Amino acid sequence: LRKDWLLSIENQRRKELGLETFISYKELEESNEDDDTNNNSINLENDFQLIESTNIMNDFLNLSKISITSSIN
Repeated sequence: LRKDWLLSIENQRRKELGLETFISYKELEESNEDDDTNNNSINLENDFQLIESTNIMNDFLNLSKISITSSIN
């Protein structure tokens, strides 16, 4: 289930960039392994897990601000 979700997010990102999508999660993993062997640095613009994690943290922090503001009133 998690693999399907990750594949879906990566394929959505790739469609928006005009790139070919992956058929399976295994194909996605192999592509990531190829990227890792060629370049050990983190790609801040294309790392889908990093991007999604950042979005989740941003949502959490924004919702926390709303809760704190609401409890003060």
